[in-house]
Amino acid sequence: MFALYKNSDGIYQVCDRCSFSRSEADSPIEKKMVLLAYNDDKIMLDQLCYNLNCKSPRIDLRNEDRSKSDSKRNNGPCIVDDQFIKPKKIVFRLSTPEKDINTSYQEKVDESGSLYNPSDTDITTESEVQNSKNESIINESANMDLSSPVVDQNYTDEAVNTKLSFNVPGNSAVDDNDLIVDSSEGRKKNFCFFCKTYQSQLARHLIHKHCAEKEVTELKNLPPKSIERKRLIAQIRKNGNFLLLDKNFSDGKLIPLRRPTNEKKYSAKDYIVCPDCKGLYTKNNIRHHYSNCTGQAKSSRGILKIARAVIGRIHERASIRMRQKVIPRMHEDDIVRIIRYDLLLILYGNDLCLRHRREYRDKMIRQNLRQCGKFLLFLKAKNSKITDFSSIYDTNHYHFILDSIDAFIGLDEDTGHYKSASSATSLARHIKEIGKIYINECIIIKDREKEKEIKKFLHLCGTGFATVTNKTAMETLVAQQRKKVVTLPLSNDIALLNSYLDKVIDEYYSTLKLEFSVVVWQKLAEALLTRVQVFNRRRPGDIERLEVADMKNVHSINEHDEDYKSLSKDEREAAKEYVRVSMRGKLNQNVPILLTKRWHEIMLLLIKLRREAGVKPKNIYVFGIPGIDDQAVLIATALLRKFSEKCDAKNPKALRATPLRKHAATKCAQLGLDEANTVNFAKFMGHDLKIHKNIYRQSVAKTDILGISKVLETASKSKQNDSLSDVNQFSSSQSDLDVGILNIPFTHWGTIFVVIGT
Repeated sequence: MFALYKNSDGIYQVCDRCSFSRSEADSPIEKKMVLLAYNDDKIMLDQLCYNLNCKSPRIDLRNEDRSKSDSKRNNGPCIVDDQFIKPKKIVFRLSTPEKDINTSYQEKVDESGSLYNPSDTDITTESEVQNSKNESIINESANMDLSSPVVDQNYTDEAVNTKLSFNVPGNSAVDDNDLIVDSSEGRKKNFCFFCKTYQSQLARHLIHKHCAEKEVTELKNLPPKSIERKRLIAQIRKNGNFLLLDKNFSDGKLIPLRRPTNEKKYSAKDYIVCPDCKGLYTKNNIRHHYSNCTGQAKSSRGILKIARAVIGRIHERASIRMRQKVIPRMHEDDIVRIIRYDLLLILYGNDLCLRHRREYRDKMIRQNLRQCGKFLLFLKAKNSKITDFSSIYDTNHYHFILDSIDAFIGLDEDTGHYKSASSATSLARHIKEIGKIYINECIIIKDREKEKEIKKFLHLCGTGFATVTNKTAMETLVAQQRKKVVTLPLSNDIALLNSYLDKVIDEYYSTLKLEFSVVVWQKLAEALLTRVQVFNRRRPGDIERLEVADMKNVHSINEHDEDYKSLSKDEREAAKEYVRVSMRGKLNQNVPILLTKRWHEIMLLLIKLRREAGVKPKNIYVFGIPGIDDQAVLIATALLRKFSEKCDAKNPKALRATPLRKHAATKCAQLGLDEANTVNFAKFMGHDLKIHKNIYRQSVAKTDILGISKVLETASKSKQNDSLSDVNQFSSSQSDLDVGILNIPFTHWGTIFVVIGT
């Protein structure tokens, strides 16, 4: 038995039942009792049971007035007050909160009986509908004011609505590996959303036990066998069965809308929740149901992303970004299933989310987590002692981990090279970074022994990774670069691409000024993005994320500038043609791009029409587009590939971002730029000087064959006084550029890009 009493703070507390004498019952203390309940008041009793999360009829609460007349039946009065009861078992606030049920159910009944769209309404049988006699009793009792004695406006509770979700930090859904799905044999029982119990006759149970709920009140007012009534019951049923995915309510069962037959043998992995109505459907049928449920056509892939974010199958310590953006967008396979509930991998993901706050870095975070999860799955298959990522950090596993990295990456014993050098170095980096996070966790929980063990393991790895893994990876990388043939784009192909893009820009710009069209607006943005990228040789990720705020900081040269009079005629023409905009580049650098004043004008027009085009207000990028994500942008890599194939280039595959950057660096080397101008050009491109010279600037075979050969031949001659006049003559003709290129002033960046791009 339980009893209630109210403390000085207005909070009702549940304690073991205490009986008092008649004299104590007649004392003024009884006036403090504000709850009225009898064993025969089923409605109030059930409501109290629900608030106490107890099963009826475990509560025996009596008012002093009625308990006097019924003292024999109820074994005397039971009055409880904080002056008499000291033990406090449970503290809570009682109320009957308003449930925000979404009654705009958009689910349609499929009269055709298609297997792709199972109907929810035909599940409610006639036996679940209460007869008219019981309904009249319920209607009479529903007029009772149940909430007035115990209402607390600060109380909050779960609401039955289509937005129901428990994917919040500190909570997690049950892993689908731990759930079973019963077959269609036997009577189906559904989980009641209100009292958290299984019921085979849910409709009758709702009317009998939960008639005080707002949703059930609406249910009673609907005619029996009506479509609206069936839909409402189906929605309550779905929300109740959805609760079983929460680890706080789950008992290891998953209740789909339609249970599978013994022949199909579906598992919990084959089911997904509808993001709108919370019903559980097979992944093969979710697209058809979602279309009828919401009236929106969406791909299965997009629906699954949203559904995974609603369910929240992830470790309870995962951050909101990991729950909503990172994990739900990963393909749900064995690798993702091993990542979701691994504490260290989730903490590593949280750390990456804090270090890389931009939304477009989510893809990189997913790639890192997938590589770690794939490696962990590989280790578990080889060693049964490896259960999670934390079990790796054991000095006894040191040699096993080194050998496993070689086997995982794919070490060729004959050549001594990896199949992928970058994968080896990145995996070694992940192990060290996750180890540091593990040390922090040990410090927090004060586990000194484990902390020392991890530090010893990382010390061993620091030596092993440097002398074995990273060294082998570097040798592999050098060998791959030596074998790789770099094909630079032809200058004629670059000119054809620029000419084609200019025609497209002129066409769509003229059309857009006359009449707005979303298609024309986007086509113009695509052509302009590619044109600016090709001219500036900018990285695709940099140029596609040019921010609107950057366009407010435009630099130009005008007649009022101090140095304008000292400029040459060509430089003054260039000053009238180009403006400079600073933007964020790689490694958080500020890098400039050059725009013609016409391009700048078009960009301002695109920004002005963003709202009409459907771009979300939160999108901060110039080339942002409408999409599910707030920061959706045009993909520069895909656009460059598309336009290169349409411009009739001789070798369109060479017209890519990295070859174009290498082309610019190589051509500038052929111009004979001195060290200072080379540094300036590398800075403009966003390159480190060493990277610019060794990676982007390619050695030209023409220079080696025609120039260096002369030097070697001269060095091989017996006479020491032979002249190198032939070699000097080659230096003036080594470039295939037009005559006079070497004399172009480097002060004008627009001119230099026109030269190297045509």
